[in-house]
Amino acid sequence: MSEANPQAARNSGAGASNRETVKLSLAAGMYWALALLGMYAQPQLLESVMADHGALEGAVGQLFAFENGAFFITLLLASGPIARLSRSRTALVGILVLIGGNLISAYAGSLEVLLVSRTITGIGAGLISGAATAAAASSDQPERVFAVITVLHNLVLSAEFKIIPYVQTESDPTGCYFMMAAIGVVSLPLCRWLIPPRISGSSDESLVLLLLSAPNRMLAMIVMAGVFVFEAGQSGVFTFVDQIGIQAGL
Repeated sequence: MSEANPQAARNSGAGASNRETVKLSLAAGMYWALALLGMYAQPQLLESVMADHGALEGAVGQLFAFENGAFFITLLLASGPIARLSRSRTALVGILVLIGGNLISAYAGSLEVLLVSRTITGIGAGLISGAATAAAASSDQPERVFAVITVLHNLVLSAEFKIIPYVQTESDPTGCYFMMAAIGVVSLPLCRWLIPPRISGSSDESLVLLLLSAPNRMLAMIVMAGVFVFEAGQSGVFTFVDQIGIQAGL
């Protein structure tokens, strides 16, 4: 009996850990999809935004660039503090900001107001993505969690792409903004499934000092610069894929 109890305790602990991993994977996958939805919806929004505001491709492209830039800058700036902050509260703030940005977008009467609202949305998305990624990286099985959330968030995004044409028209993107805000509201309860930070010996060190002391840092910087250039080109093609298809007669 004395040997069975420790074994039962280990099995119980493993079961609890697996349940936490599943819940974290579901929350992080949903939040990845929510954070990236605004960016991935841009090709389908391009034509309707142009028609709704009487804007040219270049003006709408700048609008999307502000949203994407806000997302990545926020994600970068949050990468240090998120090691010590509550991921649940960070995600909650990000979702509320994203919901507000999408609601403002839905009622935006001018391209200037829409630019501000999409920038706000990008900031919220950056906070959500940062919180979800940090929580996943802190899990007991990070490789398993990232594998699950990669599949999950792609499935969610695929479903959303199918829905977007039904919630907007060629000249009115309002329904798409409401849909993104609604998804944010529905996902709010998942915040509690993001695990808290684990304080390590390097948590109090400056992010800049950590980067400067990292091994192979020059090679890493060159590789990341190359990834940036590649992603910038991919984003341009992706954003205007709708217009590229039209001009190609597709």
